[in-house]
Amino acid sequence: MTITIKLIFIDSAAYHAALLLREQVLRKPLGLELNESDLANEINEYHLAAFDQEKLVGCVSLRPINSSIIKLRQMAVEPTYQRKGIGRQLLDYAEKITLSQGFREIELHARYEAKGFYEKLGYQAHGKFFIEVTIPHILMKKTIHKSK
Repeated sequence: MTITIKLIFIDSAAYHAALLLREQVLRKPLGLELNESDLANEINEYHLAAFDQEKLVGCVSLRPINSSIIKLRQMAVEPTYQRKGIGRQLLDYAEKITLSQGFREIELHARYEAKGFYEKLGYQAHGKFFIEVTIPHILMKKTIHKSK
């Protein structure tokens, strides 16, 4: 299995496949659906997707917060591809995009069960857990540095 990570664009077939994946992995298990207000600012985000050949198997979005901080959001990996390093590859690529676009910090709201995944990759928890989309989340941050 060779995974390729690419930037995708709003209104592309890949973006619509990513929306379906996000709905399947992130929303339906909670009894929720993506709606227009969830997608309102996505035109201003960077959207990344992981592909196994032509099949979209993972995605994540990056929303600029200000000139130095970007928010990582909506990370989803197709269930049959989970625990195979795809989330890590998406995060590595997201960090490269973050640097290349002049941002220096990534923040995210991690689901309770994902906190350890992000900690292993250098993200630090800030504050206490809070409820978002009906489940516990925690704010996590990482300062991104250029590779040596």
